[in-house]
Amino acid sequence: MVMSDNPGAGHITSTGNGSVLLAGGETPTGSTSNTVGGWAPTVDAVLAAVPAVGAMPTMKIPLLYGFDAVHGNNGTTGTVVFPHNAGMASSRNAAFVQMVGQIEAQEITAAGINWMFGPFAGTTWDYRWGRVYESFSEDPTWAGEMLTALIQGLQGTGGLGSSTHLLGCSTHAAADGQGGPPSGKGGVVDRGNSVLTDAQMEQYGLAPYVPALAAGLGCIMVSDGSWNGNYMTTYSHLITDLLKGTYGFKGFVITDYNSACGAADTVSATNAGVDMFMAPGCEQGTIQSLATATGITDARIDDAASRILNAKCQAGNSFMTTQTYTPNQTLISAAGSAAHRKVGEQAVAQSLVLLQNNNKVLPILKTAKVFVGGSGSNDIGTQCGGWTISWQGNTGNVTTGTTIQQGIAATLTGGGGSVATSMADADVEVIVLAEMFNAHIPAVKVTYAEFEGDTDSIDTLNPADISLLTMARMSGKPVVAILVTGRPVLINSPKHTATLTDADAWIAAWLPGTEGEGVADVLFGDYPPTGKLSHSFPPDDASANIMCGLAPGGYAQKNCISEGGYKPLWALGAGCTAYTCP
Repeated sequence: MVMSDNPGAGHITSTGNGSVLLAGGETPTGSTSNTVGGWAPTVDAVLAAVPAVGAMPTMKIPLLYGFDAVHGNNGTTGTVVFPHNAGMASSRNAAFVQMVGQIEAQEITAAGINWMFGPFAGTTWDYRWGRVYESFSEDPTWAGEMLTALIQGLQGTGGLGSSTHLLGCSTHAAADGQGGPPSGKGGVVDRGNSVLTDAQMEQYGLAPYVPALAAGLGCIMVSDGSWNGNYMTTYSHLITDLLKGTYGFKGFVITDYNSACGAADTVSATNAGVDMFMAPGCEQGTIQSLATATGITDARIDDAASRILNAKCQAGNSFMTTQTYTPNQTLISAAGSAAHRKVGEQAVAQSLVLLQNNNKVLPILKTAKVFVGGSGSNDIGTQCGGWTISWQGNTGNVTTGTTIQQGIAATLTGGGGSVATSMADADVEVIVLAEMFNAHIPAVKVTYAEFEGDTDSIDTLNPADISLLTMARMSGKPVVAILVTGRPVLINSPKHTATLTDADAWIAAWLPGTEGEGVADVLFGDYPPTGKLSHSFPPDDASANIMCGLAPGGYAQKNCISEGGYKPLWALGAGCTAYTCP
């Protein structure tokens, strides 16, 4: 019931731990390199180290080895990093998202991993949040559709264990996207308090899980936030009454990272329905609390253990000591292959949303001279975002891939055009704008995750990129603006009041991942855009909480009803059909 934090094989043999956590940015203990081929033998050795069960020398309890696979196998270098969920959902193509899930499962299990913390299930109300990009949509039906498709790709269309041995664990039940200030982690909204009736919780917080449970979701991570002042990790009404009762969830529930540390919280969480603890900061204390607690019934412990064992069995993990674990060289060779990268390229193209195409500047002729600039134009780390190799992500060449500029250059070279060295020499200006902002927790952020990406304002575009866009407009040439962002951002603001008119065409590229050729496919007409916004773009900071008009007095003390309601710059579902915009 308590996970072990990145142990070696010897630790598992001596303790018999049944589950392992590999936190974001960690490499398995003893691994020779941060690649699929480097991880696989190390992870396999840990899986093989599980001891036999007591007097049954041929039986063992198989180990779950989990890590944060947020957009593919984003822990090792050389794999395909797919667009984050906000982008994938903008494809509105569930069948394709399912296929992406199959590729992701292959690249994850190639490293020996059999358990992943994801996909994310929350819908988003407040775009100041640092994990908006993990959310499929602000709309629960849309989010549920994409969540279910991805789970079916990861686990199999016939349910858990039907195609792979990978166990998905959706995060974070529930309503973590509806939480409002103050943040429980020192940010703005992350791990905040969700003020919702039961009916609203079911409509917005739990609705995405309904089709996912039917698809065979085997694990759910409970939120580290609060619901009407009740800490969800220790709230039985959420975990036992609703998830396991009303919705009939048969899998197991785990805590978030270091939630419920301390004896009292451990007992309360267990009695509330938590089945497993992710407690790297208090592992031994949690084990001791569970072993000595007098306030937990044997029936509750038996239920937790049974749920975990059932999920391990359903996922296809062997309970026999004769099971051997050796790296699957076929899967290792396929990870990051040209075939997989082609699917990644298609994912990027489908995730892009064309929002404006004045003067029909798109598609661009392949014979043109194109200036490409902006902080998001030639940086793999920036276009991948958070949860890429490390928890927060980073700029620079963090892994293998093709930048947006490289993809554009390759297309132009093949078509007889070229990348212009100056705006004056160009036929078309393409500016790729990325985020760079002062986060609420003091730090300048380009890539980010969770509370460290919380911001007081969604005016987060890099000021240098905005200035470059203004220069492009002044050149008198056609201008294409591409947004590489982890959230909807302000286009016009008090600091830059005419940015929207500085470009003829606007494209939301979200965080596209490693395959930048997909952007070029849309720019040059090889893939006429089909994407639709999975999240709306607020027009100002006052509307950063997009659902502020629902509650009688306005959610989070905002009274948008009297202000005429929420009027986005670009609405949910917006997007041009091919190159024709309404």
